[in-house]
Amino acid sequence: MSVGLLSDRITFQRRVVANVGGVGEETWPPLPAPRYPAHVVSTSGRQESVIDGSVQTQTARRYQVRARYRGDVETKDRIVFHHPAGDRVLQILGLAESDDGRWLHVDALEVRA
Repeated sequence: MSVGLLSDRITFQRRVVANVGGVGEETWPPLPAPRYPAHVVSTSGRQESVIDGSVQTQTARRYQVRARYRGDVETKDRIVFHHPAGDRVLQILGLAESDDGRWLHVDALEVRA
């Protein structure tokens, strides 16, 4: 993959829960290097869950994200994909490093924030 293909922008975020007046308040501050260059590809997917004994299926948008490798990203983090039609929040499902150690491959699922 060449650097020219990194035309999308993403921000990695890490969940922080602070005790504010006895109540846990959740925030998602960005990791260093906000609006990180990446290549984002949308794929379709299905998510099935069993509720009250019946299987319910809904279409969920999955994404494959490729960016320069960085070792500070974890599966508990999330991504904000700065899409031209509006930001999309992506839950990280899996992370993999390329064989040559140059690229980070992320499997992600769009979530409603």
